[in-house]
Amino acid sequence: MDLFGKSVMGISGNELYDGLTVVIPVFNRAELVGRTLSSLASQTRMPDEVILVDNASTDGSLDVLEQWGDEMRSRGWNVRVLSELRPGGARARQTGLENVATDKVLFFDSDDVMLPGHIGNVKAEFEAHPEADIVVWQTATILPDGSRRLKPLLPGRFMESHQLHAMLATQAYAVRTEFIRAVGGWDTKLMGWDDLELGHRLLLADPKITVSKESNVLIYPQGEASITGADYTHRRGEWEHVIDLMEENTIRSGRSDIHHIMRLLAYRRTILAALYAREGNRNAAEEQLAVALRKPHLNLLQRLYLRTAYAVTSRGIRGASRPAPYIL
Repeated sequence: MDLFGKSVMGISGNELYDGLTVVIPVFNRAELVGRTLSSLASQTRMPDEVILVDNASTDGSLDVLEQWGDEMRSRGWNVRVLSELRPGGARARQTGLENVATDKVLFFDSDDVMLPGHIGNVKAEFEAHPEADIVVWQTATILPDGSRRLKPLLPGRFMESHQLHAMLATQAYAVRTEFIRAVGGWDTKLMGWDDLELGHRLLLADPKITVSKESNVLIYPQGEASITGADYTHRRGEWEHVIDLMEENTIRSGRSDIHHIMRLLAYRRTILAALYAREGNRNAAEEQLAVALRKPHLNLLQRLYLRTAYAVTSRGIRGASRPAPYIL
């Protein structure tokens, strides 16, 4: 059993060797994954292993992966292409994790890009900080006009950074393999926000975290082609389930800062309510806002702040999260 009582059967018990594996799950990305793989092939320092997991693609993605794997193996790279027929990004990532043989692992998405120094920087950070369980870095989202928006990262406030800004999104960190396995790895039942939920469990386990000064990852939002889709309403209930899981694991953790974390999760639920409101789903918005405001850990000022954050975010105005670390 893992630290949170989840079964970890099926994870390899073989001894890990010193190195870094890159795991990339792929589902119907034949037209996009080539850009990602090219950015990986252009690294100034190669990973020790690459695991590509095709998640039952129907568009020829598997052929693209196998061709790339053949080419890179001819250059001396260690590349494995796996096929996972069970659906879901979390399931594909977990299959990759179960096959990792190195002591460090980095997950990446099939539609994003890493700049040439990324792998070398991650390795250098672990070499400079051998005590680190996790190395994190800021990512840059490429907006429709071509400009970049750097994801906020609050120094020393990792739980806040994750719940407010998804610090441990899939492309934003590397982790020691034994550490991620100890918390149970990916929850394969989740079809969205699986990285938010896993990141929360990682943080509850008190990892030693090193923050890289480099920002070498470019994220390209895919809109309707994204695994999470273009809106939240069409998968109503799944997002709430993830927040419920994070609340349950927080309570079970026995940490001294449980109340603070629960207030951050109330903020996360409030923002979900605001997103529903922006989509015109008033029933879902009012329901989730009411659930957030009923949390017993909130005082009057904090409830007022959540109402304000809801009002601001539901109107499409950014910046509601800035006071959160200090009010909640």
